[in-house]
Order: sequence, then C-alpha cells, then structure tokens
Amino acid sequence: MLGKTALICGENTEVCREAEECLNEMGWLVWRLGYGEVQAAENLFKKEDGLDLLVFGDDEGIFPRTGTIYENQERPAVLQAYEQHVNGPLKALRLLKPLLDQGGGRRICYITTRDSSNNMCFDHERYGEHMVRAARNMQARIQMNRLGPEGYTFRVFCYDGSWKMKGTGQQAVLYFLQDRSRDELCPAHEDEKRLVMRDEGRREIPW
Repeated sequence: MLGKTALICGENTEVCREAEECLNEMGWLVWRLGYGEVQAAENLFKKEDGLDLLVFGDDEGIFPRTGTIYENQERPAVLQAYEQHVNGPLKALRLLKPLLDQGGGRRICYITTRDSSNNMCFDHERYGEHMVRAARNMQARIQMNRLGPEGYTFRVFCYDGSWKMKGTGQQAVLYFLQDRSRDELCPAHEDEKRLVMRDEGRREIPW
C-alpha cells in the first residue's frame, strides 16, 4: 500500500476542495467523486489495500427552494434534495462498505452546516431544506449504531454557512483525523462512543 486512502464524496464545493488539498498535503491518496461516480470507485482502489477514510461533503448553497412553513412545500424540490443529499450518501456507503472493510481506518465523516441542527427549524423561510439536512444527520446516527460494533468511528463537522471562512475544509480534516478517544472533562463523552456535531472551534452543536 502506497499510503492511507481517502474518498471525498458529494458535490464539488469549496469546502470539499479544501479538504482534498489538506489531505494531499498530509500525504494521503485522495479521490473526490460525485454521488453518481461512486460506482467507479472499485477500480480506483484496486491497487490499494482498501479505503481508510470516507468523507461525505457539504451541501452549502446547492439546495433548490423548498418553500416556507406557511405554504405548501414544493414537493418535487424537497424530493430532489432528499434524493441527492440523503439517499446519495446512503447508496454510496452501500457500494463502498466492502472497500472500507478492507481498509484499516474504518472512519466515516460528514461535513454539514448549522442549518442541519433541529434548532434551526425556527427559520420558516427554508423549512424544507432544514428537514432534509436534519434527515442526513439522522442517517449518520443510524449508521453509527449499525457499524459501530464493527469497529467504525464517525465524525460530523458543522460550520456556519452564513460566515464560512477560508480554511473550513482544513478544519474539517483536522477534526476528522484527531484522536477523540479521551475527553478530559468527561470521559463518558468521548467522541469515539457517541456521534457529536462539532464546529470550527470544536464546540459541540446541538442536534
């Protein structure tokens, strides 16, 4: 094996490009694919010993309008967003699971925004969008419950889309690779045993 391997899956966003650059600088072998390109991942890793790190990228700024809470949700827009941002990662993980089993890292990560927190549902203007983002968080929880017993660990990095700074992708990578198996203040809260959503300052963001 030439080095540790990572796949960033999702849209071609600035944060994903920064994460890719950061991992490359750290000596990782990195690929970035859209959800529709994941089928080709098997060929990419034939010369490698599996996949160590899987990152599902952010979705900032690519949601269609889904309607306010005071009006009928635009059903086609909501379904389109759900298919892309919730079913997309689910289908990708199903295809990539054998490669992750083969690799030694067994870490699955998500990049999201504060808009995915249930606390943001007070924003009535983008209610459908918040529902879709929150559904992806729930998917991460379900996958952790399912795959945790197999030795998988999970990370969720959450940034504030309203004042995103340059370097957000690097901050996400540093959190993803950090050993969080010990919490100095409360050992019961170590990130290896529970799913935590943290921001650029490593602060915990409520679900």
